[in-house]
Amino acid sequence: MKETFEFIRAQLLFFLILFHISSFGAFSEIVVETHIEKADAHAKQHDFTQAIGSLLNALEVDPRCVEAYLKLGDLFFNIGKIGEAVESYSGILQIQPNTFTAQDRLNAIGHYNSGILFARRGNFEQAKAEYQLAIQLCPNQSFLYYQFGYTLACQYNFSDAISFYQKSIRLYSENISAHYQLTNAYFRSGNQEKGNHQLKKLRKVRAQKRFRMAENDLKNGNIDQARKLYNRVLVWTLNMLLPMLGSV
Repeated sequence: MKETFEFIRAQLLFFLILFHISSFGAFSEIVVETHIEKADAHAKQHDFTQAIGSLLNALEVDPRCVEAYLKLGDLFFNIGKIGEAVESYSGILQIQPNTFTAQDRLNAIGHYNSGILFARRGNFEQAKAEYQLAIQLCPNQSFLYYQFGYTLACQYNFSDAISFYQKSIRLYSENISAHYQLTNAYFRSGNQEKGNHQLKKLRKVRAQKRFRMAENDLKNGNIDQARKLYNRVLVWTLNMLLPMLGSV
């Protein structure tokens, strides 16, 4: 009788453990999905810093989440953090070695890096060919279009360069490099009006980005860095307001 009771007790404990494990797994999946949904929402607002943070939170819960790694790599690639993007895509291949999507992304980065090297050597046609191959593999990465536009500008093809800079900015609204080069392209092509308009936009975007960075630094306890960024934003705000106040 006692042996029967112990057997039943052992079975109950076994099933309770299984239930606990399955419940924890289901809960973990929900938490990961929530973090990924938050990341998608932040990315739509071009708040890529917060989006990246949400994806890192997802990977803390499930270090083998391929979807989180892929989205993380795409975000890093889009904002020009190539080393981090490579690390994220490589993480996918360690989990699923035959994932063609991750390999395509890594191939695109290879073409991107080759394009930069060719452009530095003055071989602009080969650089453009490499960027075109990268864009075919990854059509939604801001810095691919930025580098393509910069190469066109080096060839004094400002009209086409402007189109690529604009595409780059649509994909990453806080791409300061693209905003700066777009301003430069307008001026160098003789369009002073659009150049002046874009210059104002550049200064505004730079201030907005610094403010967002300051908010993140403050949240993370980096008080001194946050103060410096807030002061820069304040200077820009005052420079914008003073002409308006003078005309009142």
